[in-house]
Order: sequence, then C-alpha cells, then structure tokens
Amino acid sequence: MLFHLEYSHTAETCFKNKKEIGELFFGRLRIAEEFGVTIENIVGNSMEHRIFMLIEAETAEGVHEWLDPIVDLGHIKVTSVVEKNL
Repeated sequence: MLFHLEYSHTAETCFKNKKEIGELFFGRLRIAEEFGVTIENIVGNSMEHRIFMLIEAETAEGVHEWLDPIVDLGHIKVTSVVEKNL
C-alpha cells in the first residue's frame, strides 16, 4: 500500500527552534520499518514548515501505530495513493 504523508508545523514548534521536537520526529522516522513502513522519498519546504513523504506500508494500521507518538507535534495528513505508469 502506498501513502502520501504531509506533515506541517508552526514556526513556534519548528525543529530549528525546538531541537527536542526534531529529535523525536526524526527518531520516529528512523524506526519506520519496525512497523512495516518504508519511506520511499522525503522532501521538505522549510519556508512553509512542511515535510512530504511517499511511504509504502504493509497495513494502514502499521502507519497509524508508527505515527501515533508524534501525531501531536504538528498536523499529519495521510492519503492512500496508487502508482501510475505514464
């Protein structure tokens, strides 16, 4: 299953200013595979305080379990997507 994940936060909770939040967030990304989640691609826009990911997961439940500890760090939007051949 493929998912597009969009994470955003405010300037007040930005990783640049709140190192502990960044450590928690990126620490969670590092253990994604423990939940059956593979991060295929990650990009960001620091001016808008947004991070975008394409992830592959065995189950939607695994995605929720993986994200649960960081859900209150900002706004997380998860959308199921399908790969298209052009």
